[in-house]
Amino acid sequence: VLTACVVAVLFARRNARLGRTDPRGARTVALYILVLRMVTWLLGPGHSTTFAVELDSFWAAALYAVFASASLYFFYLALEPYVRRQWPEMLVSWNRLVSGRFRDPRIGRDVLIGTLGGVSLALIRSVGVLLVSKLSGQPLAIAGAVEQPPNVLLGGGFLAAEFLGCQQWSLNFWFYFLSILVLFTSLVRRQWLAGGLLAVLFGGMIGLNLGSFAIWVCGTVFTGLAAYILIRWGLISALVAGFSFFLLLHFPITIDFSAWYLRSSLFALGFVAAMGAYGLHGAVAGRPLIADRLARN
Repeated sequence: VLTACVVAVLFARRNARLGRTDPRGARTVALYILVLRMVTWLLGPGHSTTFAVELDSFWAAALYAVFASASLYFFYLALEPYVRRQWPEMLVSWNRLVSGRFRDPRIGRDVLIGTLGGVSLALIRSVGVLLVSKLSGQPLAIAGAVEQPPNVLLGGGFLAAEFLGCQQWSLNFWFYFLSILVLFTSLVRRQWLAGGLLAVLFGGMIGLNLGSFAIWVCGTVFTGLAAYILIRWGLISALVAGFSFFLLLHFPITIDFSAWYLRSSLFALGFVAAMGAYGLHGAVAGRPLIADRLARN
């Protein structure tokens, strides 16, 4: 990670000297991550009534927040000029969002596609969990629930902290994913070939780790879909897909209305559904779909 950060700083410095950077977008991402990390610490567990212990916890959280913020700041400055030149369509909705055009139909479309993509990624991961359970003989709960932090079951501020943490997971994942995709593209000179290689290699790493060809296939499909969302639909769709995926991954999902953790499940499912509804409404620019069809008929 430190090596990647050093490389990002060097490329960011070079791009800045050449006048190719987008400081406004970089500052937006960095400030968002900084605030996000500190609010997550404030709402999360690990606080103490002892002043000295709490102060140590604050400084640790602040240092981590500054590091995460600065890392994404330099990654943005290093990657954005290359992405703007190679895949200009990837940043169209992002630039409109940064400029405050929240009701732009293209942003709505990308949010809708991202939500559907995130649900699809979660379903692929669920198939992988089922395969792990079948092949290893582990109970399904052990095979699939290891990623779910216990904090989300405590409700209130802990649930909100994990909700905010999912946003940071999505940002981190996609910026590192994009970094590797840029590296592969610079080597093979074809973006779809780079995406395919990335999918096969990442799927292979997952399969080797779990010792299963079936898991390799699921990992390849998962990474291939992630690359497709990013390359074909852009950064906003990718970020929303990642956020939806991590919500469905980190929150326990159930349709059993008698389950004691139903509230956490409904929170995650409700927010994913709300993002999809927002994206659909924005994509059609407020036009009533059913009324339009009836009028044409």
